[in-house]
Amino acid sequence: MRHNELPYTTRPILTPGVVQGVLLEFCSAACAQLLKRVDVAALAPAPPVARPTVERPPLDFETIERLLTPATAQHIATLATGRGQTVRNVMITGLNELELYGALVTVPMRSRPTTDRLLVDFHQTLGAPLAADFFTGLLDTTRARIESLAAQRGQPLELVAADAIEFYFGTFIH
Repeated sequence: MRHNELPYTTRPILTPGVVQGVLLEFCSAACAQLLKRVDVAALAPAPPVARPTVERPPLDFETIERLLTPATAQHIATLATGRGQTVRNVMITGLNELELYGALVTVPMRSRPTTDRLLVDFHQTLGAPLAADFFTGLLDTTRARIESLAAQRGQPLELVAADAIEFYFGTFIH
């Protein structure tokens, strides 16, 4: 606002399906007109990540970490220490970046020993991961892409995610 004036006009920008957003206050008709030409809808906060349900359980990042090659697991642990983050957060960031750059669909399917499939099946029989795993920060689009790839390949989500993480850290992060 200029000179402590009251707003000339206001415009709410809400996140679709959520009661939250941004309220823009314009100081003059010229400012309001200018922002009508700009895509101000991009200022709305992102919608919250959908919570996993019984039909859509969270990814088990402990299992994914066990499926990684020792070199990749060590590389991720070193990065996590350097960034002051958890290993899980570094893996999630990698998956989200692959999806954001459109590279998740190009992740090659690795040939894996049958013990990897048995490991995933065993951990799934143990039940859902801890409640803290429900708040992973994995983008909905990333989760949907992993689910789609898993269905196409006939593999569990964790195997597809492990392949994607191996691809990401082997190709983009050295």
